[in-house]
This record gives sequence, C-alpha cells and structure tokens, in this order.
Amino acid sequence: MAFYLLLAPLLLMAKASAQPHFISHFCIDSARNFTANSTFKTNLHHVLSSITTDKKLSYGFYRFSHGQGSDIANAVGVCMPDIKLDTCRSCLNDSVHLLTKLCPNQKEAIGWYENCFLHYSSRPLSNQMDIRPIFRTQSTENATNTARFIPSLRILLNSLKSKASLGDSLHKYAAGNMSSSGLDTTYALVQCLPDLTTQQCDDCLSSIFKKFPDYCSRSAGTFTPSCMVNYKPTRFFDNSRPTLPPTPPLMAISTASSTDNETRAVGTKNVNTRIHIVIIMVLSVLSCWILIICIYMFLRSRRIEQRVERVAITTNGRRSPLIRRSQIVHSISGPFLGF
Repeated sequence: MAFYLLLAPLLLMAKASAQPHFISHFCIDSARNFTANSTFKTNLHHVLSSITTDKKLSYGFYRFSHGQGSDIANAVGVCMPDIKLDTCRSCLNDSVHLLTKLCPNQKEAIGWYENCFLHYSSRPLSNQMDIRPIFRTQSTENATNTARFIPSLRILLNSLKSKASLGDSLHKYAAGNMSSSGLDTTYALVQCLPDLTTQQCDDCLSSIFKKFPDYCSRSAGTFTPSCMVNYKPTRFFDNSRPTLPPTPPLMAISTASSTDNETRAVGTKNVNTRIHIVIIMVLSVLSCWILIICIYMFLRSRRIEQRVERVAITTNGRRSPLIRRSQIVHSISGPFLGF
C-alpha cells in the first residue's frame, strides 16, 4: 500500500510531463480573475467538461455558454478541417487540461495546438471578430527566387481567402498549394471561425495578411482568436484520410474549400427536382388518356343505344320486349374490352 502511495505522485508527474505543449497561449490579464469557489468557476467547469462530448463537434467546431450576467462562461473550440473526429476530441481535451493549468485564475485564456485551439472568456465570443491576441511563426530560411515566390504566394493566399469567406456556418476554411518550375512547392491553409459573416472572415484574413512578417520565408503563420493563415514547404494537412468535412483533392495552384460541399448538395437537389417533374408529366399524360377513353366509351354507348332503340320501336309505337337495356350495355362493353 505504501508503495502505491509513493508511486501515485510519480505517475501524476509523468502524465503532466507527457501533456503536449501549446504552440502559443495567452492568459488574458485584462480580464478579471476568479476565485476557487466562485460561480464563474462552476460555470467554466460545466462548459469545458462538455466540450469533447457535444454532438456539434462532429463538424470540428464547438461553441458553448453557461451561466448568467457577469458569471457567464463562454468557450470556443475549433479543429483543423482535415483531422479525424477522435483526434479533434483528444486535442481539445488536452487544451482544456493544459490551459486551465497554465491560467488557473484568469477569466479569459486562449491556447493553440497544431490541430486545434481553445478560447474561453467571461465576455461574449459569438459572432465577434477578434485579432488580438496575435502570434506569428516564421522560418529563418528564405524561399528561392523570391521575386517570383512573393507574388505567387499572395495570389494563392488571396484565392484561399475568397473561398474560405464564402463557407457556411459550419466551416470557413480553404487549403491549396502552388508549384511551378523554379519555385518551391508551397502548401497553405486559411481558416475563420464558422460563425463569422463573409465580410468578417474576409476582413480578419486581410488584416493578418498585412501583419505577415514578410513573404520571403519558406514557411510562416499568423494566428488570432478569429482566423489564421499558415503556409509551409511541406504538406501539413491531409486530404487523403477521412475528414470532418469532405475536401476535394488539391491541384496546382489548387484550392479545397467548404463551398464544394454546397455545390454537391445543390446538384443532388437539382436531380431530385428533375425526377419529380418527369413523374408529374407522366401522370398528367396518363390521366389525359384515361379521360379521353372514358369520354369515347360514353359517347359510343350513347350512339349505339339510340340506334338500337330506333330499331326496337314496333309499328304500334311500343318498345319491343325482346331487347333490354342490360343487353345493350353488354353488347357495347363486351367487344371493346375484349371479352
């Protein structure tokens, strides 16, 4: 028993040391701190404990709030678009444990991993474009042929920005690459919070493009609470494995964005609409033919009945008892129906 009591602290230390480190994180000092027994801490625990189980995570985007007034806790979690759901949950779970450890009393904090980031605060986070705090990464190695590299990279990033901005309320991202003779192959990805408007996403990405250290580095990235951009000479996103949202393969210069899913949905809707139109047309034509046949049968029966009645009239002006109406109807319907 004593052995296990001695071993437990060592296991906890090993688990803590195995916790992956953030690329960057911020404990926002401008936000008020909270105490251990405060209502805000209870609300924050409620928000963060549900972050990896909420069904909305199937789209790689999580937003949740709990509480009221100054004690409300808001949290946002976003995963990279190409990772598996289990990887997304694991990344956000690591973010919860590490961020609350690094910022134990702050009401606002944010941390970035390679695959996800987590942001929580006592202030509203919904539909907000925040470009602070901001951090950057940059390679010390410059690209070859910078005279061609810089304008080509700007074209790629602006193209990705346009596609990401047009994403839906679940995904606003785009990925692509550029490659040509004499230039380094470069892969890039841009992403906004899905609940930003098209204009907010465009403005956010435009603002961080302006804050890029320079476009000469072979790799660089800029990250904010609302959007990010990252480019590298090696592929750091994987479109070959199952993704949170389906992403088409890349081309040079190629892009893959969430708007492609909308195109496929519209195409399916158009096919269904055409099928419905064809069915309605067939039924309409069939109904017309049935109506024509019924009218023809009625008119034909009337003419035959009148003809038979004229023959059946006897010389004394009375109808012959040898011919009955039922016989007339039978003589009309039988041969027409093939009986």
